[in-house]
Amino acid sequence: LCKYNTSHKVNHLSFGEYSFPSQHNPLSGVERIVRENTATYRYEIKVITTTYAENGWFFTKLRRTHQYTSTETIVSVSSQDSKHIKDLPGTFFTYSLSPFLIQRSVHHETVFEFVTQLCAIIGGVVSLSKLASLIVRT
Repeated sequence: LCKYNTSHKVNHLSFGEYSFPSQHNPLSGVERIVRENTATYRYEIKVITTTYAENGWFFTKLRRTHQYTSTETIVSVSSQDSKHIKDLPGTFFTYSLSPFLIQRSVHHETVFEFVTQLCAIIGGVVSLSKLASLIVRT
């Protein structure tokens, strides 16, 4: 067991079908190579449910996914006495589900909000230009 190679690579790890923009999956692409002896890798993963709402021009897309955080612990298995090992070599993933929910939303202006703001800008320009012309005339 002292020469058991626990090198590993996590190509992709995510929970849920959808990932929203700027979502970070901390274990995706992680690679660990054991050079000497052997080791035990433990990844503690905490999963939290996330809803992502993206407000479009006419409707809102609501998607449900999950994010996670991870903590990595590495324990050297072999002791100085090669006949005794401290732990079983391997790579272990344990996860727990959080009872909380994160709500993320992205707001895009609707057509009506855009038109209202445009009218406000035009009205402000017209009123300031009339005020400026009154000041210049007097």
